[in-house]
Amino acid sequence: MRKVGKDWGEKAQKYDIDKTYRKSRTKYAREDVKRVRELIGKGKYNEALKLQKKLDGSLDHRAMKDVAKFYVWSYTMKKE
Repeated sequence: MRKVGKDWGEKAQKYDIDKTYRKSRTKYAREDVKRVRELIGKGKYNEALKLQKKLDGSLDHRAMKDVAKFYVWSYTMKKE
């Protein structure tokens, strides 16, 4: 995360950043579980496993993007 300007902004002072992150992460986790369960229900076990691994790796990234958007911050994920 990078601040825009000289401080983190007025919104960051008014809201709980951790709460915003947890709310976004929980939303994505629920959506992900629903998608995986739908595949399992259709008997597509290999696809469900692949999707779960892919989604688990991007859960934090998607939540951080939402936090950055909410607080009007700049966010990028470094590739290692």
